[in-house]
This record gives sequence, C-alpha cells and structure tokens, in this order.
Amino acid sequence: MLEICLLGQFNVSLDGRPVDIPTRPARLLLASLLLHRDAPQPRETLADLLWPDSSAANGRANLRHALWQLRAAIDPPGHDRPAYVLHTPQAIAFNRAGAYRLDVEVLEQERPLWTTAGLMAATEVYAGELLPGFHESWVVLAREQLTVVLDRRMGRLLARLMDEERWDDTLVWAERWIGFSALSEPAYRAQMRAFAALGDAGRVVAAYRRCRELLAVELGIEPSPETRQLLEHLTAHAGRRPPFSENRNSDRRT
Repeated sequence: MLEICLLGQFNVSLDGRPVDIPTRPARLLLASLLLHRDAPQPRETLADLLWPDSSAANGRANLRHALWQLRAAIDPPGHDRPAYVLHTPQAIAFNRAGAYRLDVEVLEQERPLWTTAGLMAATEVYAGELLPGFHESWVVLAREQLTVVLDRRMGRLLARLMDEERWDDTLVWAERWIGFSALSEPAYRAQMRAFAALGDAGRVVAAYRRCRELLAVELGIEPSPETRQLLEHLTAHAGRRPPFSENRNSDRRT
C-alpha cells in the first residue's frame, strides 16, 4: 500500500517502507496529482503549474524528468501491482484504483451519518498545514481550502462532544483546534462551555481573555457578540462579573 501524508509534513511510504522522492518538482508533481485525483491533469496544465516561469518547451522537458523520478520512486520495477501514476502523451493521473491512503482524502471525506469515533478519526489526520515549506500560489490556495474543511470538521466534532457532555474531550479537541488556528472563536467558546460545565468559572474567564487578547493583537478587534454573550451568560450563572473593557470595537470575526 502507498501511504501519503501531506498535512504537517511531506511523507511517502510504500508497503511500510519510506520512499525517497528526490527532488522538489517530483514531490510537487505527486502533490498536484493527489490534490486533483478525481481527473487526469493535462501535461500543459501541469507544466504551467509547476514551472510558471519556463518556456513551454522547457516546462514539458522538466515535467518529463519529474515524472520519471516520481515513477521510479513509487512505481519501481518488479512489483506485481497496478501503477500508481498513469500517463499518456496528453495527461497524467494518480491511479485511485491502487491501494493507497492519503491523509487529505481522509480529512475531506463526507458521510451521511457520523459516529463520534468516526469524526475523531477523520479529524485527527490533520497534523498541520498542507505541504509545509512549499509556498507556491496553488499550494497556498489549497492550504486555505483545507483550513476551511478543518474548521467545519472541528466545529462538528466539538458540537457532538458537547452534546454528549464529554467535557474533557471537548477541552482536548478545542485546544488542538486553537493550536492549528489560534483565531477560531468557536474553539474558545467550546472551552468556555466545557469549563463552565466542569464548574471552573475562573477558567471560563481565562479562556475568554485568551481569545480576546489574540484577536486584539492579530486583528485589532474584539470577540464576536456571540462570544461576549456566552461569557455574560456563563459568568452570570456562576455569579462572576464578565471582564469587559469600557471601550468595545464593533468589528467581529466569525
């Protein structure tokens, strides 16, 4: 089986053994094929994507070399299995019929009904941003799109954990979300609810303050009305006064 990790690292293994893909272009070629795994990619598109400043002829030559390197790494001779990289003179594709596991695909999967364990498994594959150390514009765009997927998945998981009153797990997963996206207010709200349910009013206020300070430093804004109202509600029930300043910025971040 081919196992590929693009989240938080670039790592490839084949049948449990590390695979060395020797050059950056070959790694980017594999990443592009995986991120567009639903359809073959025209060679011209790949050449323009990976070598935008090269002439058409040089781009095609570079693509042929990167393809040769990639095939040598993950489709070595002597293995009785379908090739993972399919190619014609016109296009190149990743063969999804082969046995493989891709962390991005696990994160992106959707099901009509999720168990809590299934949601956790689909979320925990996110070990960090897509292709760290790669700053090509198409990588940055794909990275931003996966951040949206992560936020949706994390929000759904935390809602499930709170519905089930699994407060310790709520705190763990909310903190994990904050570690990846420090400005995600829903994560702080989940922490506040969990601390309140556990009877720790002081940490409710501390979670709010942490959120507020980060938003002020990074964006120059106050927490959203939803977050402030939650604090008021939770501290009122705990008999504490919410720590608001007299000056409030009307901007919000959702």
